[in-house]
Amino acid sequence: MLYFLPASFVFSVMVYGFAKDESAAKNDLGLWFVILLATILWPVTLPSILLKKVFQKAAPENEAEWVSV
Repeated sequence: MLYFLPASFVFSVMVYGFAKDESAAKNDLGLWFVILLATILWPVTLPSILLKKVFQKAAPENEAEWVSV
């Protein structure tokens, strides 16, 4: 149970970003594989996602470009 809660959060963040991207083909199996892989490897991807979000909120808009996770 403890594994699935953060994994579902990572899955939802990845699918939300994927759905927001208008240029991405929704039937591309490679993108769905990346979402699945990021969900399985959430102990690595979740801290990366959270770190990016923290730096985006802390940095002004013109300085947020250097943060690429």
